[in-house]
Amino acid sequence: MEEQRAIEPGLYRHFKGNRYEVIGTALHSETEEELVVYRALYGSYGLWVRPAAMFREKVDRAKYPDVQQEYRFERIGDSPVEALGSACEADDGAEGAFAEGELVEAKRQIDSLLHKLRKTAETLEAKSEPARYKSQITLARRRIEAFEVARTLIDRAQR
Repeated sequence: MEEQRAIEPGLYRHFKGNRYEVIGTALHSETEEELVVYRALYGSYGLWVRPAAMFREKVDRAKYPDVQQEYRFERIGDSPVEALGSACEADDGAEGAFAEGELVEAKRQIDSLLHKLRKTAETLEAKSEPARYKSQITLARRRIEAFEVARTLIDRAQR
């Protein structure tokens, strides 16, 4: 019988390397089977549900002999912000570092959002009565600043 490790909300790494945020556990309405609700921290950030027993499984050493991780999912932190900070501080190849592809994709998404936010701010500022849109302009500018910080952190992590 598999060990009943607690599944707490937080950040987890799948043994294949991707990161996920566990939102919590739930019960199946018909079978009352315990399920884990989690979100991918890459790609489209999809929301997933998996039986808790599968979530707790040990990695199949016969199928994946080179995997270092003991369990299918292992907890790595409390929040996505904590994981970003540790990954940005890690050396190349160190545990907790993001893969280059993940950083490139994050940068691509940030650049796309920055472009849209800058266009939005410019459009609002060009209106005949920009004062009416002051709060929206301020919000767009703050988001631009936040994404610029994130992009700087990614650039630093890629060095």
